[in-house]
Amino acid sequence: MSQEQWSNLGQQFRKFLLGLVSESNQDVKFSNPSEPTPDTSMQRSTYSGQTSNEAQNSTSGNYGSYGGTSSLEPTIYAEIDDFNPGAILKPGNLLVTFQPRKACYQIDPESGDVEFLFSLRRKQGLFLWRAIADREGNIYCSYSGNIIGQEPYQRAIFGTSGGVVRINYRRTDRVVPLAEDSVNVAVGDNVVDPLGMEFLENNRILVADFNGFGGTGFVYIINRFTGVRERTISSSLFIDPIKAVLDNDGFIWVANADQASQDGDVVCIDPNGKQTIIVQRQGKSVGALVDILQSQNPDELILIRDSLPALETSAILIMNKRNGEFDSIITASRGLPRFYSQGYVDGNYLWVAESYENKILRIDLTTRSITQEIDATRIRGGIRGFRSSYDVIESISVIPKDVKQK
Repeated sequence: MSQEQWSNLGQQFRKFLLGLVSESNQDVKFSNPSEPTPDTSMQRSTYSGQTSNEAQNSTSGNYGSYGGTSSLEPTIYAEIDDFNPGAILKPGNLLVTFQPRKACYQIDPESGDVEFLFSLRRKQGLFLWRAIADREGNIYCSYSGNIIGQEPYQRAIFGTSGGVVRINYRRTDRVVPLAEDSVNVAVGDNVVDPLGMEFLENNRILVADFNGFGGTGFVYIINRFTGVRERTISSSLFIDPIKAVLDNDGFIWVANADQASQDGDVVCIDPNGKQTIIVQRQGKSVGALVDILQSQNPDELILIRDSLPALETSAILIMNKRNGEFDSIITASRGLPRFYSQGYVDGNYLWVAESYENKILRIDLTTRSITQEIDATRIRGGIRGFRSSYDVIESISVIPKDVKQK
């Protein structure tokens, strides 16, 4: 097949993913909303918040682990908790989520000034994963998980329920948030643990849902205004899909973590639907992938990896899409522990937070060097280190330079 034919096929596949044509493949399943949803053993029962395998869904950390169902609350979706009515989204500011407070902030990249925007809550608890802003002044947040018990004996559980909530930050004339300021655009039995998000054209969002950890995750495309799911992509290779990106040639690249082994790989789904592991597993405890990002170089992708519990092999990597080989931009080492957030590529720069040293980093992708450091102690406090991976800056993105403010 010629390069031109291959490119045309890729464009056709990309259009299919955006709902313009239809296709199917036996290796990778693409389902419409009217078709059966991916068969997983860990999806929750409606309203009960229970799963058929709670113990396998549990996780550990600050919140310990949990293997029962008796204390789970009925599903309630996220709503605004605290809200700063005086804040206006500033073009080019950094948008940061801080996990312990379930809160979102904006940071001026020039001055380092930090401004609180809002925090989220729900009765059964939640984890705030990622926040991205559109040009209309809306902030989209992915969340999931339950938190049960009282401090210091809290427990966390995943594989129950989650969602994507849209926060309207355009209006500046309200004192308290109105109902329409917070809309759960993607919820339901098949929205379980959405984490990574990427805007697509035609008002779509590409979402990676790890669905309780352990081999039941999937990827889907939703309409960012209606929340309607337009495509679901499941794969036998998926373990804990954390983030997916769709490139201009119609290839889907998935950061496929394995949290249990602290390992993972990168899965590529080509325009024919063929699935290939491009980056092989690196070995137990080397680190789980937490993000995959498109680079300014169309032949490369950015990978972010965190290793728990020692944090000695965390790294930011540049991957060659053709052969899966990668080079390190920054790596941790023994005595130099690091824990990186989900990142964001803005032109020639990568923004990422590093929570052990309380810094936000701007990395030049051409020179592969750190060109700016912002003090993050005004969000996290001044002490180095953290208690667990829940005690960190979770994600960072950039507010569009043409965002509508009111």
